[in-house]
Amino acid sequence: MGKLDVGLADEIGRAVEDRRDAAIHLLQELVRIPSVTGDEGVSAFEKFLPIFEDLKTLEVERNGACLLVEWCGAADASSPD
Repeated sequence: MGKLDVGLADEIGRAVEDRRDAAIHLLQELVRIPSVTGDEGVSAFEKFLPIFEDLKTLEVERNGACLLVEWCGAADASSPD
């Protein structure tokens, strides 16, 4: 692992803080989704799919009750090391 870029770490921290309320709201919605035995992932999948598709940097696939999410990168960002 490389040396920590303090400027990048600060930028990430600000981005996380800027999205804190939205993240809390999303998690509150997710924990309210009923989990039906044998069909646990359907409602959560329906909630997450549009969010991930809007990001345009992730490919999302459903595999049973699981979401498989693959980082595709972005034009202005490099992929994580």
